[in-house]
Amino acid sequence: MFIEKALYEKMINSAITQLHEIQNPDLKSNLKSLAKKALGKNVSDKDIMFWPAGMLLLGMSESCIKHLPEINSSVSELVFSEFFSHIDLWNNKFSGQIAFPDDSLSFTALIHYLKYIKESNNAEKTDNPDYSIKSVMNYIPKYEKAIACNMEFLEKTPKASDGSIIYNPKAGNDYVFADGAGMTAMFLSSCYLYQGNDDVLKLAETQLLNFKEYGLDERTGLPYHGYSIKESLKKGIIGWGRAVGWLMMGLSEYIYCTGLKKDNESSTISNTNSDLITWFESLMQTVLSYQRPDGGFSWQLECVEGHLDTSATGMICYSINKYLESLNNEFENNSSKPDAVALKASVKKAQNCILSNISEDGFVQMCLSGCEDFAVHYQTYGQYPWGQGAALLAL
Repeated sequence: MFIEKALYEKMINSAITQLHEIQNPDLKSNLKSLAKKALGKNVSDKDIMFWPAGMLLLGMSESCIKHLPEINSSVSELVFSEFFSHIDLWNNKFSGQIAFPDDSLSFTALIHYLKYIKESNNAEKTDNPDYSIKSVMNYIPKYEKAIACNMEFLEKTPKASDGSIIYNPKAGNDYVFADGAGMTAMFLSSCYLYQGNDDVLKLAETQLLNFKEYGLDERTGLPYHGYSIKESLKKGIIGWGRAVGWLMMGLSEYIYCTGLKKDNESSTISNTNSDLITWFESLMQTVLSYQRPDGGFSWQLECVEGHLDTSATGMICYSINKYLESLNNEFENNSSKPDAVALKASVKKAQNCILSNISEDGFVQMCLSGCEDFAVHYQTYGQYPWGQGAALLAL
């Protein structure tokens, strides 16, 4: 285990605290949301599945599964309970509302957890009695219905002329964000692995390939924050850390899910898979060229001497690890592929950077605050749910 157990448990407890704050926003948060809504900006309102919650849910569940043999059973039971309590709260109190494509991150976490639970139940893993797998088995149809609700939302939500999902159609534009492209690609790829629907995979490919076509800077290969087909413009700054992180998370999930599907079944991967693998590898190498001396990544990657962003660092670190998980012997023996040893060394440097920015009570520091709009990145750093979740994913 890369992180000390005591600190890991504090990180989990801190993540749960932040999750509860999302479930029960204070007056200040409500007033801020009203102000943003009045300006026509995307606001989560009562949507507790919005991406900050998704990052916490994914970070808590993924790290718990990863460290299950090494952590106390009480920790895994707590994560298990809080995770499904949050899903149930969304379903019961908030009527299963889905407001934005960003909600897909929460449902990606749900797919991952259900997949693990079903596989564990089938394997009858009595050697890991950390929580009762069977306690959820009877409710899987209910949770799968929730996944289907998000799938229906993505299918029906307005698309740009290139078929990409518009981030906030209520704003009256066709803006496509790296955030939405990455998160929806993660969800759709996970759905493909979980349910085996080729049409779902095609929609994931569309989001990624279109961003590759319309959203990248030709000189650096780094992404803009987004683009508009109608305006024939690329939007936002080049190389924003979290925009890079979202795309890398979407790409690595796609590579992982399509590869695992091919290994487990006789079906063939789509022709675009190799194109997306090539893009991820190229983007990854470009991103690593901007790794800071302290091992982390700056809020804008090219600003190596600028401010560290632990959220972007965690997202990039997680994506590379996901890619490394996808490597089979064919890749490892291919000299044209990136050096796995060098990649692991870069990941370790990033992990150490994150560890050095965790407070004694388990909160991840030096995380960039939320982005208000294209190129609107207030330079406020501290502890935020997306930093906490990203760090848990990375460690």
